[in-house]
Amino acid sequence: MRIKCLHSCNESGFNPADFIRFENTIDLENIKEILVTEYGVKSDDISIKTKDGCYEIKLDINEKRTNDIQKNENIKINKEIAERNIMIKGWKVLLKNNPTHDFYDKFIKKNKGKRNFKVQHFHSTLDIHRGHLLADWFREYLVPKDKLVDNELNHFFGKGNVDNIYYQTKEANCKTNITSGQWTFEKKVTEFLEKNTEGEVIYKIENIFVQGKSIGRIILIYKRIDDYSDYLLSDHVFVPNAVNGDY
Repeated sequence: MRIKCLHSCNESGFNPADFIRFENTIDLENIKEILVTEYGVKSDDISIKTKDGCYEIKLDINEKRTNDIQKNENIKINKEIAERNIMIKGWKVLLKNNPTHDFYDKFIKKNKGKRNFKVQHFHSTLDIHRGHLLADWFREYLVPKDKLVDNELNHFFGKGNVDNIYYQTKEANCKTNITSGQWTFEKKVTEFLEKNTEGEVIYKIENIFVQGKSIGRIILIYKRIDDYSDYLLSDHVFVPNAVNGDY
């Protein structure tokens, strides 16, 4: 069993307000604008309701966009909505037992001796975590067994990869008595793959920045039990960087 949370240094001079925020009414409108832009739906057709410290998203996605989401490909996400000063960074990946070399070759394998990603130090406190976008415990579903010994994986899934780490509140990162943080959805994915050895999961996670500060993460999960089955929507949620139940 994996542990739920990781805590670390408490650096003097580190001000979380420089990096994260969540303002309920304003930022939920920002999330709606992202969904309108992403899926071509009307704002009135989007339902965002609080549930266990997260926001459950419901909307009708047309067939073409659904097919685009369900393509078996690994993508690093980096886009913006300039008129609202919104930046979106994250991943869409295919998770399964016996994965191919695709993710490893694209994003982890060194290119002519040079690292594929940048590593830097991130501060953390008991309440502000260095939250993974792709969880460390996903590595066995992203990288084939013959590459799991590569030390580059430890750097990629470590606490300094700027493509895979950013500041996150404890409530957003972990499951607590009152919140279903990102950990909850990661656990549902790994439990599904442990139970369904031929199963596949399309996992999309986007870190949402408004005016340079992370307001939280949108997680979209599709699952299928084997190659002969259709992908079914499992979860579509926004996990806010809220503090002390301020949702």
